Amino acid sequence: MPALTEVPPAPARLGSEAAKVWQSEAPQLVGAGLLTPLDMHAFARYCLVYALWSKQARHMEEADHITESSTRALGSLDNALRKLEAAFGMSPADRAGMKLPERPAAADPFAKPALRVL
Repeated sequence: MPALTEVPPAPARLGSEAAKVWQSEAPQLVGAGLLTPLDMHAFARYCLVYALWSKQARHMEEADHITESSTRALGSLDNALRKLEAAFGMSPADRAGMKLPERPAAADPFAKPALRVL
């Protein structure tokens, strides 16, 4: 399956926080050649889980008392998030085990132009 070359819009079913995650992360994954049309549902899940994880972490930071259930909820979201991050190669260790698509090398802006012999 060929990688996407343009960032698709976030699915309408994502809430505003999850859509912000999509808008932030999707361009990087598309640029790295790591997002295909088949990945859309899994990536939407990643965005949703990240938004929920972030909300739970904020809630715990602002709470006067942290409950055991809050800690378990954050841990569960963290585990799900780590699995999804691994699937998309979002850490150096995850990328080390992936076969990444070849990207054309960027032109060296400091290279001297080749001399033409007339």
